[in-house]
Amino acid sequence: ANDNDDDDDEVNETEHLQQAEQGDGAQPQATPDLAARKLAWIGDQIPDTCCPLEEILASPETEGYRNKCEFTIGHNEAGETCVGFRLGGFKQGSVTVSRPEKTTVAPKAMLAFIAKLEALLRESELPVYDMVEQKGVWRTIMLRSFQSTKSMMALLMVSSSDADDAQVRAELKRVVDAVWEDEYDGIALKSFSALFFDGVSTPDPNTPCELLRGDACIYDELNGIKYAVSPQAFFQVNSRAAEVLFAKVREWAVGGLQSPTVLLDVCCGTGTIGLSMSKEVDHVVGVDLSESAIVDARKNAEANGISNAKFIASAAEDVMGGFLSKFQRDDDVKAIQGEGVAEARELLLAANSSTVAIVDPPRSGLHRRVVRELRTCDAVKRLVYVSCNPTGSFVENAVALCRREHKTSRPGRPFRPIKAIPVDLFPHTDHCELVVLFERYDGPSAVPPAGAGKRRGGRGGKNKNKNKNGKAPRSEETGSGAGDAEAPAAKQRKLSADASADAAADATTVAAADAATDAPATNVELEGGR
Repeated sequence: ANDNDDDDDEVNETEHLQQAEQGDGAQPQATPDLAARKLAWIGDQIPDTCCPLEEILASPETEGYRNKCEFTIGHNEAGETCVGFRLGGFKQGSVTVSRPEKTTVAPKAMLAFIAKLEALLRESELPVYDMVEQKGVWRTIMLRSFQSTKSMMALLMVSSSDADDAQVRAELKRVVDAVWEDEYDGIALKSFSALFFDGVSTPDPNTPCELLRGDACIYDELNGIKYAVSPQAFFQVNSRAAEVLFAKVREWAVGGLQSPTVLLDVCCGTGTIGLSMSKEVDHVVGVDLSESAIVDARKNAEANGISNAKFIASAAEDVMGGFLSKFQRDDDVKAIQGEGVAEARELLLAANSSTVAIVDPPRSGLHRRVVRELRTCDAVKRLVYVSCNPTGSFVENAVALCRREHKTSRPGRPFRPIKAIPVDLFPHTDHCELVVLFERYDGPSAVPPAGAGKRRGGRGGKNKNKNKNGKAPRSEETGSGAGDAEAPAAKQRKLSADASADAAADATTVAAADAATDAPATNVELEGGR
């Protein structure tokens, strides 16, 4: 995969390219009967899920659906300059690049653009970047294209350490002049920027880029709201499926709420989810690490006449570490620096017991401090988790959110999962977004009695839950599935929240059992040491 975002949209382009070249047959067409059988199959595979798992929501588009692709500039098998996707991973020793015409995910407009760019770079005197030698100039080209506004954006990453700066800029101007006036499958190029980067790994999301021509951002329209998108900002890669996702998140987040509500949007990106619900709540407070994304979010609010939204540019754990829980106290509140923080604090303080949280973290998941603050903020009664990594980081976060309350290690009442649903944002891949609704557990006190759960003999204390080998007993494993949006053999393995539902079920079972009893706490060691 060439998309280097830490986001959710990691797609195995190599797999698609290889399948296309092998001439794989068409997948079975989706039908109501097939959908029903797949759903029944999930239930058979995972009979004891921690909450109801609803039927997958399909993407309205399945061909050329990606509005963002990052193409590698390298050499093909013949040693010629090529713009496309790599045929294998660098760790496996593969740096060969192949044209992506046979893939199903890239739109025709992007394919037309990179074909022209490839011809221009073959004429260039500047060399293509060599990942092995770490020398060269031309590295990657990121493209965004939106059908709703018929606009395209390009971000060309170059390395200038081994070339004369004046020559590099002269070549950049030649390329921009050549590609600027044309349309690509009816899409016009509206923005062209360059990112100068000499490092080995992926640039930081806040690394500045230089606008060479056109506008600093382009626009997409989702559910009647127009969003400005800058080159490095996170934005859902499947626009039409994102509308389906936002509608479901809105339904679960604010459906049935009566009292005035503040929506806390964690990892908000350009504000897409929060702004889409601005009419259903009194106020929206968004937090995101990317400064450019927050700038876009503020622009989006202003452009759409939305005045009840505040956005803060900061790591969520930096803002929320002491941000939410301190909102419940007027005295001795440490000031948190950043534009919009003071206003956001007042909003949450006024909201008191009517705050709904939505979290849409990157693949790494929520920082443990964010989870802690969500638990300790009594105002948050409802939480909607949108996960792009349902079999990885979501599992750990679900465990942390749902484990039994403990005064020191796990303060705050736990949440419990109410229902879950996968959304197919990435057709023809194994990947799915998973939306899970959590609500605050309001049963008997889950805080263990004083002195309960103390370790004896220090870290070497006995654990009654361990087996004869000194290890924690493994939880019962359930089967994992398979199935695609078109075929029941690839996607349900992932979307059925295979590891997510299994591990979350174990974790939530522990939480529910713990919360329902006043028995002393024990040192339960989960598989994997968590």
